[in-house]
Amino acid sequence: MARPYFLLGTIPLYLVGALGAARDPRALAVVPFFIGLAVVLSIQLQTHFYNEYHDRETDRTAASSLLTGGSGALVKYDLYDEFALWLGRAAVLLALGLTGVLAMVAFRPLLLGVVFLAIALGWAYSSPPARFVARGLGELTVVVLAGVLVPLFGFLFQGGTATQDILPILGTLVPLTFGMNIATTLPDIDGDRRTGKRTLAVRLGARRILDIGILAFLLGCATGVWTIEQILPGAGMIGLAVAAVICLVGVSPVAGARSGDQQAASRMAVIVTAAYGTIVSGLSLVIVAGAWAISLPW
Repeated sequence: MARPYFLLGTIPLYLVGALGAARDPRALAVVPFFIGLAVVLSIQLQTHFYNEYHDRETDRTAASSLLTGGSGALVKYDLYDEFALWLGRAAVLLALGLTGVLAMVAFRPLLLGVVFLAIALGWAYSSPPARFVARGLGELTVVVLAGVLVPLFGFLFQGGTATQDILPILGTLVPLTFGMNIATTLPDIDGDRRTGKRTLAVRLGARRILDIGILAFLLGCATGVWTIEQILPGAGMIGLAVAAVICLVGVSPVAGARSGDQQAASRMAVIVTAAYGTIVSGLSLVIVAGAWAISLPW
């Protein structure tokens, strides 16, 4: 139900923030790093389980895939619906317990504020009465959670204070996360429309939101290339080459998705998600490589 590969996808976001503060893996505070990672994953589990419960009607009418829709476990395996709700509550309690440990390790009001905001948004994403996912605010919620709060939490927990170190990273992740989220919601547009979910794709229409999402993703790629070049001069050309390959691979699926082909939309979602993970992981590697290059005697 939790789909573990989604949990794995969050780790690079947390890592890039932590490395943005430490700038060198040898400078990472190991115990706080793993405590922080456990907090992030527990909040993500909370969001997943609440979404499984509150979106169960949509899951009954829409086909889920590797990346789109819910897991559909409540429907496929005829599970007791409240099971997902109780798992969500357990994940919240785990997140709060770990936050207590976090406070003992590093009591910083801003850090704790980030955690509590993430817990609140994870709940409000799919839970009534807020239910942001059905009001056209779900995409923004994902951007704030994944593109801002997760890397910012990793940055703050490692003692980061220099905003010039984290702002370029956030400037890359925010548009990339928005573009990726749009790509993964498009295949669900018909099911969302039938069940009354007013996502941005439903409100604006598939073609318009696709164009906006692609522009945002390209902006994130451009910002990422600039950020990589600032961290490690010369590496920006590698980033540019990767971005060019992503664009070439995505041309056909994007064209198909714009014409209403749902299979093309699903392929595009896979390509964009893979590209997203590649860019974020690459950014982490560049931060490490940049730190090591600075430490070399020459």
